Amino acid sequence: GVLEVNLHAAQSWRELVAISQHLYEDARTARLGTAKFMRDGRATGTGRVHRRARDHPGRRTGRHRRTVRPGGRRRRGHRQRAGLVRRPGGARRDVAVSAPVRVDSYLDVSCPWCYVTRRHLQDAITDFGAADVRVVRHPYQIDGEQPAAPMPMLDWLAGKYGRSRAQRMSEQVTDYARRMGITLANEAGFAADTLAAHRLLWLAGREYDERTQSRLEELLFAAYFSEAACVADHGVLTDRAVRAGLAADRVQRFLATGEGVPQVRALVARARQETAVVPYIVIDGRLRLRDTQDKERLLHALQRAAKGEDE
Repeated sequence: GVLEVNLHAAQSWRELVAISQHLYEDARTARLGTAKFMRDGRATGTGRVHRRARDHPGRRTGRHRRTVRPGGRRRRGHRQRAGLVRRPGGARRDVAVSAPVRVDSYLDVSCPWCYVTRRHLQDAITDFGAADVRVVRHPYQIDGEQPAAPMPMLDWLAGKYGRSRAQRMSEQVTDYARRMGITLANEAGFAADTLAAHRLLWLAGREYDERTQSRLEELLFAAYFSEAACVADHGVLTDRAVRAGLAADRVQRFLATGEGVPQVRALVARARQETAVVPYIVIDGRLRLRDTQDKERLLHALQRAAKGEDE
């Protein structure tokens, strides 16, 4: 790692050398390697002036090493971006800062396995380091904007798969969720159009932050599957949004209009082009996971992405 320090504030060469030596010792102690200091040109970490760099301010005196794989491909293992850090007293230095791993999450609020995957993903992110992950949520509707009116969940599933298969499906996911500490109430729950719920998640991501959006997502899944609440009901949606941290008056105005409808429909259409099934998780744009009922598998994928490893 190379530490670049802007020393334009130095008033004399003697001060420059003193500051350079001080910062060099800091950098060496922090194991950041040899420091390169800058004032008009560059000076080496020992405090000696590099005259060629001083005479030609625009000329670079060092080269960044690039690790190249056999076949000419650059290694993707260095996930870093430039960052600016201020030292006490106002001096600045540029350091390498790890870039967060991007996770693209394709989930539908009406899908119980998506609820399970969400929990696994959040647990994996917590173990990996939440600050090192950025989650991008993509709205998805398995059944489109159906049913047109809320109806008992098992009746809706029976119409799609037959009564006996629907019952077996419900029992299977209920047993699995119970082992994770999630209580499902499918027999009392309602199947409903999830467009308004996805609109609200879109609003949270647009006007708030990822943490607020994540809290809302959890509350909407819990409402749909654990609390037998209808997520097409604006009262239910407003209550969960306020609990997640959204402003009640903004949510009420938003739901009363068609704001966000065309945008969310376009996002759903795009998501359906990306995948025909959910849950679906893409990590770092390269690691594509459909078998997501395993926290350890998700955690391992995050660790591989951080190292720049391919599938």
